[in-house]
Amino acid sequence: MEFHHLFSFYLTIITLTTISLFHSSKAVNPIILPIFKDTTKPQYYTTFLLGTPSLSVSLAIDLSSPWSWFTCNLVGFNDTWYSGVPNSSTYRVQRCTDDNSCAVYDSNYCYTCNSPNCKPKGNMCTGEIYPPSLYTGGSFYGGHLLAPLLLDIITVYKSNGPIPLGKRVYGFSFGCTGVDDLKGLSRYTKGVLSLARKDSNSFHGFITKAFKIPNKFALCLPSASKSTLNGAMYFGGGPYKLPPSKLDLSQFFVKTALVVNPIDVGETYGKRNSSIEYFVNIKSILVDDTPLKINSSLLVIDKNGLGGTKINPIYPYTTLHTNIYNALVDAFTTKAATMNITRVGQVSSFSACFSSKNMVGTKTGPKVPIISLKLDGRNEDIWRFYGFNSMIKVSNDVRCLAIVDGGLSVKASIVIGGKQMEDSLVEFDLESSKLRVMSSLLRFGTSCSQFRGA
Repeated sequence: MEFHHLFSFYLTIITLTTISLFHSSKAVNPIILPIFKDTTKPQYYTTFLLGTPSLSVSLAIDLSSPWSWFTCNLVGFNDTWYSGVPNSSTYRVQRCTDDNSCAVYDSNYCYTCNSPNCKPKGNMCTGEIYPPSLYTGGSFYGGHLLAPLLLDIITVYKSNGPIPLGKRVYGFSFGCTGVDDLKGLSRYTKGVLSLARKDSNSFHGFITKAFKIPNKFALCLPSASKSTLNGAMYFGGGPYKLPPSKLDLSQFFVKTALVVNPIDVGETYGKRNSSIEYFVNIKSILVDDTPLKINSSLLVIDKNGLGGTKINPIYPYTTLHTNIYNALVDAFTTKAATMNITRVGQVSSFSACFSSKNMVGTKTGPKVPIISLKLDGRNEDIWRFYGFNSMIKVSNDVRCLAIVDGGLSVKASIVIGGKQMEDSLVEFDLESSKLRVMSSLLRFGTSCSQFRGA
């Protein structure tokens, strides 16, 4: 096991036993997992203990994958398709007699493994696994593979005042894949943790059932990549309090409905009746309170399931339909010019770049035009991206708009990515089908990345 994985796990223990990352006055023993950032991708991942004996597993956070999965042979298991019994003494294969018997596991495939090097032999259910490289690289059709499904024990932490308590829980479901499927993932990870909008196989669904807590989770993505800093995933609901602020941060939430895309055009191959991804309705996009002039139909999911807005931090930056992107860049450039901020040439994949000479530093990042998403709901339900979330530093003299052009044939017109979610609190409430967002914790002098181990 790589040193970084071990260090990340032990750092997590130190961090969680030093302070309560999120404090809830209503929820009883909320569940917490750390979030780390790899800036080389960039990508966000979590770490927890799996199996018996316990081994540290690091998985990328994905809100669209129908199954959690990893390269089992690299983290103490051996791939059950080809060789060896998993090193864990508590794993169990999800057995089947035919394809229909796998329905209880939300699977349609029963695989017979009777080759000499297959241990354990027999029939096992398989799940559709979607390596992010197949759908974040621009392919419209994506792709998938089938992997055997297993169950095992994991260790999670329940917040009990200032000292979280470790709890081993059986029933975490996952698929075992090969090393080639790690393409596109952080070098620190060995697979994907599913937080998709479904209860049967998602991690939040497992945690909800195991601990009998509300089916909701919040992401606080860190912006820092230093190994002594991390954000958090929080399961069970608020209110939320982050030191040094003593405020209940949930009072600053804006909210909107989570929308079900009735046609699954997501990252899946066998199309389901509806999408398992997280969509919301955006009424308009504003730059310094001026709405963009765009075709409003792009903001709506059409009869073919295309268009609209989805959220997933597996995408490092927010991606826009070309027509929306061009309108945004034009408006941003015009507003920036009134602030004596001049546009410069393209840098790498970022086409909208600006001289930072006249950018004034603030606690929410460089002072630039504020990009806002008017959510479907009340007039005050606006998700704002201040300079910290909208810009990326590419040199001492240049900062670029950290939003990319996705092309004309994107599935979702807007995909809100990780950079725009950093140091903000984003709650996915499956109980009431609501998205709640607090824009930029930096406004309150705190961040998702401030927590340090002793």
